[in-house]
Amino acid sequence: MNKILQNENTAPAGSDFARKMLNASMSTVEVVGENIVRKTYKRNQFPEPERWLKSYNQLRAWDYRYIKVHKVSNDYIEMDYVDGGIHLIDVLENKTNHTVDEKMKIITDFIDILSLSYGYISQSNEVFLHTDLSLTNVLVDSDNQLIVIDPDACGYEARQDKGLSNLIYVHHNAMHKYYRLLSYKKFANEN
Repeated sequence: MNKILQNENTAPAGSDFARKMLNASMSTVEVVGENIVRKTYKRNQFPEPERWLKSYNQLRAWDYRYIKVHKVSNDYIEMDYVDGGIHLIDVLENKTNHTVDEKMKIITDFIDILSLSYGYISQSNEVFLHTDLSLTNVLVDSDNQLIVIDPDACGYEARQDKGLSNLIYVHHNAMHKYYRLLSYKKFANEN
């Protein structure tokens, strides 16, 4: 029997309410094997699964922190299961026991992911990118390593400027969080 992590009546964690309800009504997430998760959709999510997987693996070769995808079909995707992963947003909003130094390293790694995304977009022949790269779609594992999740948000962006504007927005917010951590650390060291 598979362990259901999210079914169509359970809103996923880490995003705004409307998106939670939309995603929850369109997919089921379950553990289907040892450390493998399957996300199944009610719609045709991947019209060209082989092409998508090839493009995703090229993106993952560019930045190893994207979650490993094992199999893709028209209506499901199988990927690694991250046991005990914590959403990056929870770490940065003080919902964990991470120190300021750990948070600064983690946010620096996230900024690096964003920077590598810029580089990948500029180097690739087609614009294939994670269209929802945000603090809610990155997990922090038990070794404080980052893992970009929600690979089904990766796709061929017809308008490169739309994808880049999203990355710039997220990058700006990450830099703001980094600045706040740096200011806090400086204040704590002075007192």
